[in-house]
Amino acid sequence: MAKTSVVVRDVQIDENASYDLSPAASKCACRGRCFVDSRCIAHSYNASGACALSDKLGQTSESSGATYQYSEQFEQKPDGAFYNKKLFLTYTACVARCSHPGMRIPVVKTRATFNYLKSDRNIWVGLKKEANGVFRWSDGSELDLTMSSPPVQDQNQKIFVIWYGVFNDAPSVYHTATCTCQGVFVNVQA
Repeated sequence: MAKTSVVVRDVQIDENASYDLSPAASKCACRGRCFVDSRCIAHSYNASGACALSDKLGQTSESSGATYQYSEQFEQKPDGAFYNKKLFLTYTACVARCSHPGMRIPVVKTRATFNYLKSDRNIWVGLKKEANGVFRWSDGSELDLTMSSPPVQDQNQKIFVIWYGVFNDAPSVYHTATCTCQGVFVNVQA
């Protein structure tokens, strides 16, 4: 699985998450600093010329004109979407892992995505049940029931996994399941 360089506009690394925050002549100069520093896995360059280097993902904020860039191992799967490495995590840990800019817990919009994800017998998805009974994806769209039967709700929970090919509520946020983050990319250049 090759590393993918992810660039997110209008986002910068928070000052307290940076181990090196200093002026840079350009985005290219900032990227070069990160490239030669073995600790650096993410960097940002903002409109005032500040270059922030970080040894961890996350802890970012919106900043008009800024550019945030990091490398992650994403692989394009048969559904056309990009996913990072699968790990076995609790729901809380999976949410934290997939909350970085450009990532999310998988959202199922197509039959191809559903087929790819259900090949894993127990995988977290970004589906929740609202108080009014509507099943909604983390991107705000409603669950399309033409792809699957209605979610099984034997645990009376509001978070879901795909369990042996069907949407099923998870026993709790402490339940462990496969976690893979879906890349939410625009203008992908392979």
